[in-house]
Amino acid sequence: MPTNKIHNPYTVVIDTLEKVGIWDFPIFENRHLKTGDYSIAGYEDILCLERKRTTGEIAANSTEQRFIRELERMTLFKYKFMLLEFTMDDVLRFPNNSTIPRKRWPQLKVTSEFIFKFLMEASVHYGVNIMFCGDRENAIAAATKIMNRVVKDNPTRLGNNGDKC
Repeated sequence: MPTNKIHNPYTVVIDTLEKVGIWDFPIFENRHLKTGDYSIAGYEDILCLERKRTTGEIAANSTEQRFIRELERMTLFKYKFMLLEFTMDDVLRFPNNSTIPRKRWPQLKVTSEFIFKFLMEASVHYGVNIMFCGDRENAIAAATKIMNRVVKDNPTRLGNNGDKC
């Protein structure tokens, strides 16, 4: 069972633009990340974690050139993930549970099929690992496992910021 009490022996970097529902880590710092929402101090050039809270958020991002440019920048990272706090079923049921007000649904140009296609293209074309985590707690647990693996696979980078593994 996932828990919000995560132990990490490194400093998690949280982008300053990340404002709503920020993931909790015992050791963290808020700092501008050019690409992504989360990384680790000393690993910012190889680890990029992009978080999406809702299908409404990914629906909006899927039509933004700003986000396409972010995906293009993500190709440069050795470890790149998009962690979704929702399920594939949520995508297929879009706009239900999307946080988009029902009165706006008739004007939506984005469909569930479009979102699914966009996510698959992000995976295939940009090499981004897409993870349907289901909820916030599972996304935090997945992020922690990814960060632990990155640190384990690249231990010489730790220490640049005074942390110890």
